[in-house]
Order: sequence, then C-alpha cells, then structure tokens
Amino acid sequence: MGQDEKGFTLIELLIVVLILGVLAAIAIPVYLTVQQTAKDNSAKSATAEARTSVIAYFTENNSLPADLPTAGVPNPDAGTYTLTYVAGTGSTFSICGNYTSSTKYYVVTDSSAVTETTACP
Repeated sequence: MGQDEKGFTLIELLIVVLILGVLAAIAIPVYLTVQQTAKDNSAKSATAEARTSVIAYFTENNSLPADLPTAGVPNPDAGTYTLTYVAGTGSTFSICGNYTSSTKYYVVTDSSAVTETTACP
C-alpha cells in the first residue's frame, strides 16, 4: 500500500470480530434468561388474573364456574402458558399456571396468593 491509501489491517479486523464474539457470548445467555423470566412472569400474572375472575364470578353467581372461560378467563394462545382449574366444594378452588417451556408452576387458591412450585398439585 502506498502512503495515501487508507483502510484497516487484517489484525485490526480480527480484533474487532473477537471483541464482538466476546460480547455476543456474554449477551446471548443473559438475553435468554431475561426472556424466560418474562415468560414465567406472564404465566404467574395469568394465574393471578384467573383467580380474580373466578372470585368475581363466585361473588356474582354464588357458585363456582364450571371452567375458566365461564368465569371470563380467555383461553391462552397455543404454545404459551396453560392454566389448570380445579373447583372444590363450596367456594374452594385452585388454579395452576405454567409456561409451556418452563419447569416453574404457579399455584393459587381461593384463600392464598400465587406461590411457585415444581408441579401442579
């Protein structure tokens, strides 16, 4: 190259690629963890919202709904989270929520807040 030509040397380009690789190696696992946490939180939130809907239904009708859609809980989109509803006797019930790709389950009852478990009861 002559004195007036400008550009990057091969070593400079390799250093930039190496730095980008290190940044990607750090950022991708952090991103995946944040993404999974957001999915788990959506299942937890849906479980709490379903509890509120069931209690509202019970207050209006003096009976538990047969299923969650009857209480006004929308069906989740396929491949997202699942909600399992079990009506007990009187006013007792339990709802278990789980994001499909997660090992975390969230359980709520008529008398308790959302708690994290490893499986639906």
